[in-house]
Amino acid sequence: MSSQDFIQLMDKIHKERYDVYSINIIAERQNGGFSTKATVTLEKAGKQISIESQSWDFIQYAIELRRSADIYGKVKFTRIKDLNKYYKDVNHLIDLDQKKVNNAWNDIRSRGFVFNYQPTKLVEEFLSNNKNVKKSTYLPLKKDYHHILALSLTEASKFLNLQKKLIQNKPNIQDLLKAGEEITKSFRPTGNALTDFQFYKSFVSFDTEDLNERITQQTTVIDDTVQELIRRKTVPSNIAIPKIIDIYSRCLELSAPVLNIIRIGLEIKNGIPSPIKNDYLTRNVSSLIGDQNYGQYFSCLDATIRHTDAHISYKISGTEVHLLDIRTKKPKLIKTYTFDQIYKMTDALLHELLPVIFYTFSIHEIAAFLLVLTSFEYKVLLLSIDNC
Repeated sequence: MSSQDFIQLMDKIHKERYDVYSINIIAERQNGGFSTKATVTLEKAGKQISIESQSWDFIQYAIELRRSADIYGKVKFTRIKDLNKYYKDVNHLIDLDQKKVNNAWNDIRSRGFVFNYQPTKLVEEFLSNNKNVKKSTYLPLKKDYHHILALSLTEASKFLNLQKKLIQNKPNIQDLLKAGEEITKSFRPTGNALTDFQFYKSFVSFDTEDLNERITQQTTVIDDTVQELIRRKTVPSNIAIPKIIDIYSRCLELSAPVLNIIRIGLEIKNGIPSPIKNDYLTRNVSSLIGDQNYGQYFSCLDATIRHTDAHISYKISGTEVHLLDIRTKKPKLIKTYTFDQIYKMTDALLHELLPVIFYTFSIHEIAAFLLVLTSFEYKVLLLSIDNC
C-alpha cells in the first residue's frame, strides 16, 4: 500500500500539475543503522512547496528522478524506468574528444551507415509533442545521435563553402549577407536552442531541401536560356526581353517563400510580436522595399514584372517594356522599364539576391538545428526516450 507522502506527491505532480524543481536525499547513521530521508521541492507558476518523507516508496521515486526537458527546452525532472539503461545512454552521448562524431562521419562516407529516415524531419516530428518521449519510434534519434550530428555538420560546411564561393565571385554582396544575418537573429529571441528552433519553425511553410531541388532544376533551365542568348550574339529586343522577363519571373517565384520569412524576421526585429505567417508576394516585396533600414537591399524586386509575365500583360516598344494592367477594358500602364533596367534587375536577382537569401537562411536553419543537437536540453530529452 502506498504511503500518504507518496500519494500526496503524486497528486501534486499529476493532478495539480506541479513540476519537480529539486531533489535532496540524505542518508544518516542512526542507532547502528542508516536513516534515509528525501525532500522533493515542487514548483508551479513561481510558487514552491517541499514535501519531506522517510517512506520507502517516496524515496524510491525520488531516486529514480533524473533531469530531462520538454520540447521547449524547459529543464525538469522525469522518472526513469531503467537507471542502468539511462547511464549507458549518458555514456553513449558523451563525446568530449569528438572521436564518436568523426567515426560516424567515416561510417556515412564509406556507406557503412545509411540513414533509412530523414533526420531533420524526424527531429522536428519528435519536438512537436512532449508525449513523443514515450514512443520507441524516436529511439533512432538517440541511437544514431553522432551520425545525425556528423551529417548536419557536413551540410553546414557545404553551404558555408557555397557562400564563400559566392563572395569570391561577387564581393559586393557582403553588406547584403550581413543584413541577412542580422535579420535571422530575430528568430533567436531567447537563447534557448529548443525554444528558438520551435519559434523559427512556427513561421516556416516550406521545405528547404525541396526548395533547394527546385532552385537547382530551374537554374538549369535558366542557364540554358542564357547560353542560347549568348550563342545568338544579336537578339531582337522583342525576343530577348520576354526571355529575360521569364528568367526574372522564375527567380522571383523561387525567392517567394524565403522573402516571406525575411519579411517576418524584419517585422519581429521591428517589434511586431506576431507577424502574419504567410502573406502575398506583392505585399512581402512592398514591405521589404519599404523597410527603412534594409529596403536598399531589395531594390531589384518588383512583383509586377512577375504578374505581367504570367498574364502576358506587357508591351515592348523599342528598348522599353511597358507593364500593363489588363483587368480593365482599356489596358492601363503601370510602369515602364528600359531593357537595360530589366536586365540589371534580373542579373541582381539571379546572381546576388536569390543565392544570398537562400544560403543565408539555409545556414541559419542548419545552425539552429545544430544548436538543438548540441544543447544540454535536447540531450537530456533524448535520455528520456522510451525510458520514462
